[in-house]
Amino acid sequence: MNVVSWGRNTPLENVVRTVRIQCPYHIYGCRSTVAYHEAGDHARECPCAPCRCAEPGCDFSGSPPMLLGHLEDSHSWPVQNIRYGKAYHLRLSESSEPRRLLAAEDGGVFLAAVGAHGARHGASVVCVRANAAPAAGPQYTCKMLAIGNPGEITGCVETVPSSASPVRAEAEVDVPSSSVPGGDAPAAEAAPLSVRRTMLHGQFEEMRLRIRIDKS
Repeated sequence: MNVVSWGRNTPLENVVRTVRIQCPYHIYGCRSTVAYHEAGDHARECPCAPCRCAEPGCDFSGSPPMLLGHLEDSHSWPVQNIRYGKAYHLRLSESSEPRRLLAAEDGGVFLAAVGAHGARHGASVVCVRANAAPAAGPQYTCKMLAIGNPGEITGCVETVPSSASPVRAEAEVDVPSSSVPGGDAPAAEAAPLSVRRTMLHGQFEEMRLRIRIDKS
């Protein structure tokens, strides 16, 4: 019986290590060239990995900044520029403006959204990206504060106001990632911040929020 022995071909291995290729997501803006044998690992961590449009019948996909531009230009989604560590006031309503894209100074894209479930309304924030592993990029936390009318206190953390102060509900959470932002409205019972309908404002039942996103 013939015995076949296998040995390493070190010269060939060295050649393979020197071969570099474009990132498979170069069409979405990635400028990286990576070693051939590391291409799969890079693709799983690439910040330009495509995200998909959630609008019915639309098959657009692109990097987070490309998707932001598409949603703003083609579907009229509102966009607000933000800076990390700074609080911003948002007024969101399920009937008039249920979501808003947040564009950070470093190209990061987030989506703030509200949704109703029975007598409760929930608010959530997601980071728009396909790769959420720590190696894929920075992680984020978000502090959300809902400001309501005096008379009822709800939410994840309750703050007892003075008689002249508005009612508040607040939550501080790690920001999850989504490759199809807006694909699902935040169910109130699962949203990190949830309030009763009595905390909403005006004829459009706005949820008045103060949101701050921190980058780590």
